Amino acid sequence: MALESLFHMLKDCVRVREVWGELLNGRTITNFNSDVVCDRIETNVNPCRNTQKDWLVIFVITIDYIWFCINKLVFHNRW
Repeated sequence: MALESLFHMLKDCVRVREVWGELLNGRTITNFNSDVVCDRIETNVNPCRNTQKDWLVIFVITIDYIWFCINKLVFHNRW
């Protein structure tokens, strides 16, 4: 497996897009389309900048799930 950027692993990977698509009912992550990954993550987890009450928990759990799946793919060759 080739080295991947953090942005690719959190948003652009085909399987990751499927996860976000299921979570967002087919919509794309409009505020996550920047090359500045850290800024996009901060925007999503900062309660002062994000008005959706439950989004912080949903976003963090989804990122954790994606990280878990990527590690399972890298180390056990399965998603």
